[in-house]
Amino acid sequence: MKAVLLVPGSVRAERAEPARAGLLPRDFFYGTLGLARYGYDLDFADTRAEPNGIAESLLLRYDILRNRLTRVGYSPRRFNAIASQLTDATVAISPTDGFTMSLGLGMPRGATCRIAGGFMGMSDLAERARPGLRDLIKSRIARAIERLDHLFFFSEADRQGGLAQYGIEPARTSLFRFGVDTDFWCPAETAQDIEVLSVGSDPSRDYASLLGAGIRAGMTIITRLPVDTGGNPAVKVINGSYGNSPIDDAALRDLYRRAKVVVVPVEDVWQPSGQSVTMQAMACGRPVVVTRNRGFWGEGILHSGENCILVPPRDRPALRDAVHAVLGDRDMADRLGRAAREVSVNFSIEAAEASMLSIVNAARAVTR
Repeated sequence: MKAVLLVPGSVRAERAEPARAGLLPRDFFYGTLGLARYGYDLDFADTRAEPNGIAESLLLRYDILRNRLTRVGYSPRRFNAIASQLTDATVAISPTDGFTMSLGLGMPRGATCRIAGGFMGMSDLAERARPGLRDLIKSRIARAIERLDHLFFFSEADRQGGLAQYGIEPARTSLFRFGVDTDFWCPAETAQDIEVLSVGSDPSRDYASLLGAGIRAGMTIITRLPVDTGGNPAVKVINGSYGNSPIDDAALRDLYRRAKVVVVPVEDVWQPSGQSVTMQAMACGRPVVVTRNRGFWGEGILHSGENCILVPPRDRPALRDAVHAVLGDRDMADRLGRAAREVSVNFSIEAAEASMLSIVNAARAVTR
């Protein structure tokens, strides 16, 4: 049996063997590395692959221009570029909104490959589109959904929003339990010489609120997003993101461990933005301040004041007060850090692998 994980770039394909060997964290494989235990050969397809031929290349340019106009990214031509990799596949797994749409719109009806299509923020897609084009985007999403064998979501809030907006049968959907490698991301005795650490390059990161909150502390921010520090010498910005950073996983783990508080500020979107950074930092036993947005993924697991501090979106005074509270109370910081590590077992790689196996089984069980 062959499972294909459809993700942008070649980073995951290059990291798969070292991750299996325990040399790198198993994050961002969406639980697919565990499929090997159930007889699956895992392959990777690059969703940024260029199509063959002049005509397809020209049509790809059209897709790109259309996506800029609509503000929603999907591309039948990107699907065509990797379609040959799916001809002998048992199941195709797409964890990203745009390529899940591309899969649903592009996969021929006679294909034997089953599709497990993931959405990180389905409820955001139509909202993101330009006014006047939202009905068009909704119709494209609805068409794509029809061809997906099983849909999975990264937060229950987004799942419920998708069910309501598009009339999806609940039995066709699952909540994917994203997890991080809690063996790699773990505490260690070290001096906390970084006051505030913030990490992430998701477009939904709200660094404007973090920098505008009036926090009286030094900050280190790791992102490839543009950040306006206002010339503040207490703010250090390191350019980087997953697979493209001067800081490797071990160095990032060291930064988490050295941070007095990790802050994850995100916009009020349905996408569970900030999920992986929050989980990694908590697994390292650090106190975390995180925005509780519409797509909040930690219901029933994360409790403000017990194992983290939750703040409302764009509430700069609340963000400032939460950070100052942790920085000013070592006992609170230690208590939150210990509780964070204890709760990290709820979002382990093992939980993610079990969740993905269930999703794959659900997709394969569909009779067309």
